[in-house]
Amino acid sequence: MVTVGRTRVAGSQYRYGFQNQEKDDEIKGSGNSINYKYRMHDPRLGRFLSIDPMYKEYPFYSPYAFSGNRVIDAVELEGLQPGILFGTPDAAATNYGTFYGDNSLRANQEYGSTIYKVVNSKGVAQYAYSTANIGTTGETVSVSSAPKGTTPVADIHTHAAYTFGKYLDNVFSGAHPTSAANLSETSYDIGDNNRTGLAGYLVTPNGSLQKYDPSTGNISTVNNNNPSDVNDPLRLNTVSSAATATSYTIKSGDTLNSLAKRFDTTVSAISTENKISDPNKIQAGSTLTITN
Repeated sequence: MVTVGRTRVAGSQYRYGFQNQEKDDEIKGSGNSINYKYRMHDPRLGRFLSIDPMYKEYPFYSPYAFSGNRVIDAVELEGLQPGILFGTPDAAATNYGTFYGDNSLRANQEYGSTIYKVVNSKGVAQYAYSTANIGTTGETVSVSSAPKGTTPVADIHTHAAYTFGKYLDNVFSGAHPTSAANLSETSYDIGDNNRTGLAGYLVTPNGSLQKYDPSTGNISTVNNNNPSDVNDPLRLNTVSSAATATSYTIKSGDTLNSLAKRFDTTVSAISTENKISDPNKIQAGSTLTITN
């Protein structure tokens, strides 16, 4: 919605408004309808006028919600889902390592996502990552896909907790001493990136964030600042992966599935911690302890 008292020069052809999306002023007036490609948004209401085409993938959001109700740190991606944007793929990967690294260590499961590019109306490219898939074996994960209408540029995954020598935890699987050998690899992490042509990022239990470039075969270290496993003898920092407990009062409409997504944990973990025998029966006004 246009700020009260703010005007433009008559005849101006500038078509864009909130979050650099194109305005549709013909029916509701200037700035009162924004085209997010897949559905229209009314900024006076702060809501979309049709349901999210991807609502089945986000049962914990209202199908009419804007930006997943995260209006400070996220933007709405073409009317489909919220996204937190960064200036470079490295910056997105750095945030990913901080956000998911500790959960991966505590759960001893690999997390995997796709880093993707969006370009705003001014032609500026920004980057975000898809909501992570979580593995089930502690040894592998399939990365989640980039949203529709975006351009994948890299994949990123974690290596879970230290395996006490079972695996080479702190390097890409399939990595070799030379770039030429990396380029020839057809299996494992390195082979996957060679096949897709996407850069690969890896968050390791010793606290490093590494990057593989399939155009050169080079592996580099982005940083060593991620949560690390105290059991790893090659630990590079003292960033804790310790869990934190939150007291949460159940609200009308909450489900354990929605709360598990919100706090990045599982229905099983919440049920066990709070001695819930039937996860489908929780009562508004009751208090849960949620550790993540």
